[in-house]
Amino acid sequence: MYTSWQHLIVHNETELHDKRRIKKLIRASGTIGYFGVLAFAVAGIASLIFAGFFIFQGVEYQSYKVSMFAASVVMIALASLFFVGTRMFLQEVKINPLRNFAQNPNDFEFVEGTLESSTYVPGQSRRQDHMVVVGKAYSSTGAELYVREQFSTRIWNFINNGAEESLKKGDDWYDQKGKRKTLPVPAYFIYPKRDPTVAALVGIDAKYISTK
Repeated sequence: MYTSWQHLIVHNETELHDKRRIKKLIRASGTIGYFGVLAFAVAGIASLIFAGFFIFQGVEYQSYKVSMFAASVVMIALASLFFVGTRMFLQEVKINPLRNFAQNPNDFEFVEGTLESSTYVPGQSRRQDHMVVVGKAYSSTGAELYVREQFSTRIWNFINNGAEESLKKGDDWYDQKGKRKTLPVPAYFIYPKRDPTVAALVGIDAKYISTK
């Protein structure tokens, strides 16, 4: 989830294609990395070790047999969830355009598209509230690219077309009525040449962003 516009704002073509700036977007976007995948894998292995320990205890101490075996089943189920998560996140890391661009920039192309719409998603706290933003772009061959990003509500200053018409005094963001730009807005993306299906946001022209 982006919590700042710092590395997304671009003023010219040089900044747009700056590899160092794009590399910084990997951390700024908040996407899971290999350390996160490793943490899930370790948690899965640890769960299996605990399951084995509980099974051993159940065999050794017959009076605790039922409870120990029940605990081992829970740990095995937990390990399964961790391993499923490991596989899912690993796949996500492998196809992440930002990470792959950092390793092989010549395998990617830049394209201008638009940020089309945003959806508010509440979190467990105000700080975790975020906007899921959907973008649209097309590859050089005409293939539609899938773009989905997340932004903190604290920095998101765009609004869906027509969304402000229903805002009433006392509603969230009422004080921002008329101050935010309406979607869609132009944006820049990168996508892999060999598999033009998934793209990643890499920049927005500075004139569209209000950082005040």
